Amino acid sequence: MIKVNIEKQIENQNFNYSIETDSRKIALFGPSGSGKTTFLKLLAGLNSPDNGHININGNIFFDNKKSIPIHKRKVGYLPQDYTLFPHMNVEKNILYGVKAQKISLNQERFNFLINKLKISNTLHRYPHEISGGERQRAAIARAFLINPTILLLDEPFSALDKSILDLVQELLEHANLPAILVTHDLNEAINFAEVIAISYNGKIIEYGKVDKILNNPQWMQTARILQIKNIWDYETAKKFLPFKSVDSSFDYVAIKEEDIFISSKGKIKCKILDIKKSRFSFIIKGLIMDNKNIFINIPHSVIKHYKIYNGALINIDFEMDSLMFLKDYEKIFS
Repeated sequence: MIKVNIEKQIENQNFNYSIETDSRKIALFGPSGSGKTTFLKLLAGLNSPDNGHININGNIFFDNKKSIPIHKRKVGYLPQDYTLFPHMNVEKNILYGVKAQKISLNQERFNFLINKLKISNTLHRYPHEISGGERQRAAIARAFLINPTILLLDEPFSALDKSILDLVQELLEHANLPAILVTHDLNEAINFAEVIAISYNGKIIEYGKVDKILNNPQWMQTARILQIKNIWDYETAKKFLPFKSVDSSFDYVAIKEEDIFISSKGKIKCKILDIKKSRFSFIIKGLIMDNKNIFINIPHSVIKHYKIYNGALINIDFEMDSLMFLKDYEKIFS
């Protein structure tokens, strides 16, 4: 169980994070500057909250301004730059966490990690003498060697081979260890997590099972962070989307690009403005009633059955349950 409810004032910004989940793999997703790294530093003990509580599987890291020192938290922390010490060889870097926290070395775990991560031949070399991937693997070994309470991953896979993420997940399963991954890569978050938390302006504004958040977000801000392009205000959407009025408290209507399809019986007329080809599909930018832009993602296997070109007129449609009805977070909490 991960239970966090903390506040922190840094200069003129107030950070407020609240999450409670039994899931063992959590992705904190959001744009740069939304407070993701600040959240990890508060969990790790690199910074202290002003108030609140942090409970990781029954281990109380922080409670009502009483903070457990960083060296007693046994947090495995993997930052983006890996922070290997240049004056230490790989072996000493891996052992640093054990020595700093005054933990007895588990030689069996050490041997398992260096063999699993394939870095046994680098132990007596220095960080500048090994590749970026090897430095990444050494940092992973260091984080796991202390047998941590939780693993915190601060965008460590953004610059290198994404397959390393699969290896980390395998190590997490082997150690039965919870982990929080901070990332601004949506595919990375989806592939890693059971639960996704949305970071926005120093707050976690929404979290839940990945499929639920992707398909039924609560807030317009969440939809934008998830890179959903088709978002219209509610009153405008009623004019050109054929749906029955719902709860008038909603502020926006959205639909994912892949949930729109071309159909000769489609109720919406669309003029194609631009077509971009990706690996598996075509991304169409179109114009519909009231000069509203709409984006459609059509698989290669489907689009070949239609005459598609800039300026073409097509009919499009969607399933009613693919519409998302959203509220404005700022309107309620600003």
